[in-house]
Amino acid sequence: MNRISKYLITAGAVAASMLPAMTHAMGMYDDGYSSGGALAGFAVFFAILMTVFWIGIILLWVFWLLMIIDVVRRDWKRDGDKAAYLILVIFLNILGAIIYYFAVKRHLDKK
Repeated sequence: MNRISKYLITAGAVAASMLPAMTHAMGMYDDGYSSGGALAGFAVFFAILMTVFWIGIILLWVFWLLMIIDVVRRDWKRDGDKAAYLILVIFLNILGAIIYYFAVKRHLDKK
């Protein structure tokens, strides 16, 4: 079982453990139907959505840091290239890292 599956199972377990308190707080509607099922479904969906969101944010942040490290460690032929690419990656954040990766890093790594 991979890590993402473990995180999703954990998020579902946390949401399920919150279900009794949430259903008690919501009570019953006037039409006689319990809101517990809908609330449980929303809680599980929200927990999974937030887990995927934070995993994506962390992966993008790691990618950004790796591109900054690559700019700093690479041996540049011209003096201004390192400063220019460092400014590009730092100030444009993920967009700058993606531009640097496809326009510069892949090309230089092939050589």
